Amino acid sequence: MTDIRIRDYEASDADKLNRTAIAAFGQFRDHYQDWPAMLAGLSKTSDLSASGEVIIAEFQHAFAGAVVYFGPDRPKAPFFDQSWPIIRMLVVDPAFRGKGIRTGLDRRMHCQGETRSRTADRTPHQPDHVGGLADVSQDGLCQSL
Repeated sequence: MTDIRIRDYEASDADKLNRTAIAAFGQFRDHYQDWPAMLAGLSKTSDLSASGEVIIAEFQHAFAGAVVYFGPDRPKAPFFDQSWPIIRMLVVDPAFRGKGIRTGLDRRMHCQGETRSRTADRTPHQPDHVGGLADVSQDGLCQSL
């Protein structure tokens, strides 16, 4: 996993995130009754950063994938239970599939979830967005930053 870098989202990632979401779902276009509507939504994936925590994966310095985390009681689509934490839009560019990108994103989300759980009792008023508090070591273990 040394070729993979997992990092927090930056505003300059918006276009790359939107393009990656479209590419990731593009192979399923024939399975959607209204692909143009789906495409319109995918084209705005970066808008999820307004209320969700976006984590980016790079492979050898190239944008390769992303995932969006919405903590409990964070605003999310109405069809989700608002009290539940959810993960949305875990997307990997088809050119980078099979290289461990999803696993890297999963591990980062798991580590950040562990950090949130450990700190929730000590700091009950901590904001939900805690990007960068946990990361994955080279051996795949969670480590606090």
